[in-house]
Amino acid sequence: MKCQGHTPARAPLSSIVRRHIRGQLNHMRSLQDLDAKLSELTDAFASVATDAQFQFICTLANEPIVEQQAYEGIYLIETKPSGPYRDFSSWINAFRMEWEHPQFKKSFTPNTKKKRIAFHSTLKEWMPLYIGKSKNVASRIWEHINLALPDRTFALKLRARPSVRLCDYRLSTINLRALGIRNYNLVAPALESAMRERLHPLVGRQ
Repeated sequence: MKCQGHTPARAPLSSIVRRHIRGQLNHMRSLQDLDAKLSELTDAFASVATDAQFQFICTLANEPIVEQQAYEGIYLIETKPSGPYRDFSSWINAFRMEWEHPQFKKSFTPNTKKKRIAFHSTLKEWMPLYIGKSKNVASRIWEHINLALPDRTFALKLRARPSVRLCDYRLSTINLRALGIRNYNLVAPALESAMRERLHPLVGRQ
């Protein structure tokens, strides 16, 4: 003889739907709260970037020193203008023609950015060229220096450019490890973006 077990009563469908909707609304409110906090942090990073300073390391010709920069950080590569140019306009026009030669176009190298160039009007001894971030600054700078044009990794590929002299390029960094930063994946992109908005490097993706 089969036992006649008790079948639990099922909650009405409308009740299940209401609980689901309440859960979704709570989830949405949590996302909105998180978004608001992230917005506050973004503003805070912009404020920090106003005072943050890159520390000069060496020219890119000093590769033994470059190899020692094996830490998480933000890096700035600057270029030293050379040639018979007395003003920014004449220099940047010549620089763009050479930097964006068809040989280098579509070779996974960054192009100049008009919106960044527009922020510059004075030809300085060192001009900001590129800002990036890496979990291993030394390794990333090696790529910027040594990768060949056919390589599909995005980089400056300086040695592939015949006119480049590495002594005319220099490296400065913000060492996040030395600052005790634990949340690289959150801090590095925000600080990189803030420093880019402050210094307006001449080439890049953004």
